Amino acid sequence: MKHLLRLRQDPALPHGRYRTHQEANGLYADFRREGFLIALNFTDREKALDLPQEGRVALSTHLDREEAVRHTLRLRPHEGVVVRLG
Repeated sequence: MKHLLRLRQDPALPHGRYRTHQEANGLYADFRREGFLIALNFTDREKALDLPQEGRVALSTHLDREEAVRHTLRLRPHEGVVVRLG
């Protein structure tokens, strides 16, 4: 919960400009130009998303991830993550 509260204070999340990437396969991604990625997997299968740059998982709906992400973000079934890019 502390992670979420900290992220809410960053002005890039609620007010930043974004570019949406949506695939028909149940994966949705919102690239914030200010350095965040919000990715949601709406399926019951693992999905992968290619990243424009490296980053670090700042928050996961499973509350168990804070690892670095290089070129590909793997999302577990029904998982949502916030990645701090750069």
